[in-house]
Amino acid sequence: MRLIAATHRNLMVDVAGGRFREDLFYRVAVGVLQPPPLRQREDDLLLSCDVLLTALGPCSGR
Repeated sequence: MRLIAATHRNLMVDVAGGRFREDLFYRVAVGVLQPPPLRQREDDLLLSCDVLLTALGPCSGR
């Protein structure tokens, strides 16, 4: 099984504060990616919007 999860919270801080189970954190946090926010990657945002709009196709009724 593969699990892909995302959160806006810092789980290491939550583990230290007792708000997230430490054993669960170490099972889930095998490959942690921390990309910069989209506001720092304007080119990526435009590309993401273009891909999304292309995938959605033409909208009917407009």
